[in-house]
Amino acid sequence: MTAQAPDRVRYQRMKYDLVGVKGTGLFNPDQFGLVFGPTCSDNWRGYIVTYKVTDNLLKMEKLDFAAGLDENGEPLTEFPTIYGGQAKQTSNGPEYHYPPDTVPYTGGMLIGREFIQELYVHMGFQDAWKFRRVHELVFDQGRLTEHRDLSAAMEEYRQKREGRSLRPRDFSDGQNDMMEWIKSNATRA
Repeated sequence: MTAQAPDRVRYQRMKYDLVGVKGTGLFNPDQFGLVFGPTCSDNWRGYIVTYKVTDNLLKMEKLDFAAGLDENGEPLTEFPTIYGGQAKQTSNGPEYHYPPDTVPYTGGMLIGREFIQELYVHMGFQDAWKFRRVHELVFDQGRLTEHRDLSAAMEEYRQKREGRSLRPRDFSDGQNDMMEWIKSNATRA
């Protein structure tokens, strides 16, 4: 499986990947009656959201998707208002830009930048510890209440992992070996 394109967060004028979420209230197509299909091998969800933190509020800056379906599987001809924004047709398909409303997210999120390419694993989403710059942002109903720079902690974690296999070996012997590698790395994280 190809590594998946993550959602993004613009924070303090820098672009970050959204690499961890524990909370409720971020964009979910189900809450708007939308169904998205895969756009390519790195986007099986069918959409990518770019959030921004401005004036200590979480906003949705952009929602990219190639096509949308309604809950009956029919192609959308009209798009719902999402966090105060309306879709505009572009050459790449419909996009939502700069909705004015706050995203009512409550919880924490990890954002990362400067991905360490040597730690790339060709599956799913990349882990927070694989980025040089990592921040934890905590929100209450879309208002930023806490911020912590976790970059040093992630560096320390990478040093503790040194010498461990970060990539799966060739699993020509079968799927059981692959599952054991996944379990062993999941329990070490």
